[in-house]
Amino acid sequence: MSDRCIVAARFTPAGSLGSVRKAVGGFLRYVQHRDLHPQENEAKRQVAGLVKYVAYRDRASARAELFGPDGPASSADRKSFAAFVTRSLTESRPQLYRNRHGVMVDRRRAVYRLVISPERAAGLDLVSLTQTAVKAWEGEAGAGRLRWIAAIHRNTAHPHVHLVVAGMRQAGDGFVRVDLTKNRLAEVKSAVQSEIERQRGEQHQSLVHSAQKPVGSMQGSPLAMRERRSANRHRPSIHGSHGDRAPLPILRLRAAGLRYRWEAERAAQEEARRRGWERAA
Repeated sequence: MSDRCIVAARFTPAGSLGSVRKAVGGFLRYVQHRDLHPQENEAKRQVAGLVKYVAYRDRASARAELFGPDGPASSADRKSFAAFVTRSLTESRPQLYRNRHGVMVDRRRAVYRLVISPERAAGLDLVSLTQTAVKAWEGEAGAGRLRWIAAIHRNTAHPHVHLVVAGMRQAGDGFVRVDLTKNRLAEVKSAVQSEIERQRGEQHQSLVHSAQKPVGSMQGSPLAMRERRSANRHRPSIHGSHGDRAPLPILRLRAAGLRYRWEAERAAQEEARRRGWERAA
């Protein structure tokens, strides 16, 4: 079964400070607290900006699973992130250049917006997947720790992550631009794919171990061993009191019981392998 994963990226340019503040703040709020009104399309059109989309997106609850570099994130963390983005642009100088149309454009980025969407998200740790993507970006860019916030959305057939990364980073007393080149994006995608394979491998090993383990979690404990020895002492022997063998019908019943147990264990192993990857995330 396929384990492909889409990693798509866009960015919000610096632009005017007022429009950036509105766009970034709105997008983050929407990602964490998606409007649950039935008229979904109309609600989307009325949402001002990008950040709202990340904050308000999960149908299952009023809030999506918001998190950051240090674990679960709150609305206060979301506002702190938006404030950092605004401050990074306020306290840095425009990086102007003339584009191919002859228009002066600022090279700075307000935020990068990434979507990480595995084709089969069931059973995957999406938080770990996101952390892997950011670490790969940091390692490829040699940029140190990036400022980011993310949310898990499970309101579609394909649970996915919205990752928002600040387009500027702190460097001493100032700020420098964060770049996401094609090579860096390729490195992020490769790291995410490797993390998916690692998680699937651990799941497989866990299933194999569970399938091979004897029925009952107490079978290997000292208490269970004593109970089995006690039961064996009181269990009728297959031999009579004078060493003669048990009647043939009893032997046949015991053989049938052994065959049934072996077949049940084999069926359980096959069922675990068949359904192993379909566990809920």
